[in-house]
Amino acid sequence: MNNAKKSTFNAVIRALANIISSLQHQPAAVKPLVTLVSVWMLLACARVGSPVGGPKDTTPPKFLGANIDTTRVNVPVNIKELRLDFDEYVVLKEAANNLIISPPIKIKKIFPANLATKYVLLKWDEDLQPNTTYNFNFGSAIQDNNENNALPYFNFAFSTGATIDNLFISGDVFDGSRASRDTNAKPTVVGLYPANDSLNFAQKPYYITRVDEDGYFELNYLAPGKYRLVAFEDANGNSIYDTGKEKVAFLPEAIDLTRSRSDIQLSLSDAKKRVAYKEAKVVAGGILFSFEGHPEKVEISAAEPPLNTAKVSHRPFSDTAYVWINNEAENLSSTETTRLNFDYRADTLRGKASVFYRPAQDNALTISNQESNVLPPNQPFVITANMDVQSLQTDKWTMTEDSTVAVPFNAKIAELNPMKILVEGDYKQGKSYRLTVPKNSVKSLSGANTVSKRFDFSIDRIENYGSVELLLTNLPAGNAPVIVQLLSTAEKVLYTRRADGNRVKFPLVKPATYIARLWIDKNQNGLADGADLALGTLAEPYIYFYKPVVARPLWELKEDWDLASKQRLDLSGIPSATPSSPEQPAPTKDKNILE
Repeated sequence: MNNAKKSTFNAVIRALANIISSLQHQPAAVKPLVTLVSVWMLLACARVGSPVGGPKDTTPPKFLGANIDTTRVNVPVNIKELRLDFDEYVVLKEAANNLIISPPIKIKKIFPANLATKYVLLKWDEDLQPNTTYNFNFGSAIQDNNENNALPYFNFAFSTGATIDNLFISGDVFDGSRASRDTNAKPTVVGLYPANDSLNFAQKPYYITRVDEDGYFELNYLAPGKYRLVAFEDANGNSIYDTGKEKVAFLPEAIDLTRSRSDIQLSLSDAKKRVAYKEAKVVAGGILFSFEGHPEKVEISAAEPPLNTAKVSHRPFSDTAYVWINNEAENLSSTETTRLNFDYRADTLRGKASVFYRPAQDNALTISNQESNVLPPNQPFVITANMDVQSLQTDKWTMTEDSTVAVPFNAKIAELNPMKILVEGDYKQGKSYRLTVPKNSVKSLSGANTVSKRFDFSIDRIENYGSVELLLTNLPAGNAPVIVQLLSTAEKVLYTRRADGNRVKFPLVKPATYIARLWIDKNQNGLADGADLALGTLAEPYIYFYKPVVARPLWELKEDWDLASKQRLDLSGIPSATPSSPEQPAPTKDKNILE
């Protein structure tokens, strides 16, 4: 059932509720007739679908009636059960995942549990709230016992007051971190919280509904008032937003609900995590500290015993920090374990950590090529070390072209990442190179490389690449950096660059079909920051280019990108091809926008 049909179906149910609630105002002589008509309409509406012929039964169960009288108003607050009768034996499929009650009621028992019955029975212990409309949304849980024909979107509402509230909110929820918006990867709910001084997002929403497979939601039988509207992934099925762990979307301002609203759009994003300490563990060369929340600055000091020669390294907004230790200088034995106590500060977070330290069994400095051995033209060769590099003795290194001709080169430690070495040279397209790094020529705090290493790599030809240039219009006001990325059709990030004004150019990209997206890096941390529900801070949202970007060999592609356009990217029919060398990612300088 598409969203328009769902909305129409629910509109009929709401209209019926209005008719029923108006019965109390009818003259006594008219009430029986109106009641009869209302019952007939209720039974007709409850029949969703009809037989399509053939021997197989495709008709869902028919709702016959309930233990609560037809008008469904002025229901006693001390009622403790709801019974719904059907015309055939029914079962409840995944009731825990389908049934949602607004406002929440803690259900004690639910039938049928294992055996099919001709009724659904819910029991609870608590008294209901006075002057409140309750809505039992069964989703597609109610099915007939034989063919599993579901009674979709089945709701039952009643009120402990004189009228049934009939306002509604509807709209769509999509994952803003993905280009494809046709399905939700995880179960998602939408809820309303009363907007008051005691607002608590750690509790279940006052009104709640599930998002269907098309991303559509509808909250029905709502009372007028001020609410906060929130959508969040609910993988554990507890109907409570788990702060920092689940994707979330919300409207920044409270809704003053005096009339029904539709076509609300909510874009899920990763939640912004609070800075928190995770663990510390021994690694080659020292100790690795792990954090959550991308701290901008991390400081670590040895409290007991003091480490006079240790060095702390942390890149801004990284979740890891290292304490590099010279075991010989600190008189730390490789055969004994020593308890080291540290004080740390990650942004405003302060704490203490203890590590039972014994130098790693393989404590030597190692170097390797973790990139491709086929370089794009005009790019440096990258060597990765397993610890921070302190110095290089490049006079001992040699490089040859085609294994015979010695060629000059320049090697240096990467400025923002001392675990990487950049080797630059006048590399020629189509040529092969051999770099030899002798032992003891790369040094760290704990020692030098103990094994000589040979690296073989070649330079690709320019005709195997294309270029992509995007001209951006309707950029938001301000000077915040604009970060643009090219993704594979499987939505893996391959290239990342900053925009230069209203222009961004990717000079060397593998021929393929890409998805382009950008975000405004307001705090200039190189990250697309998530949303913070507690503080009411929205995410830095991704904006997707509304058509595929096709890079061809030796072709300079230029595209105009209007950021104010409401067009959505259509992924249907896009070839799933990825760059012809999937092991060849974006050049090193494009991987981390901060480098």
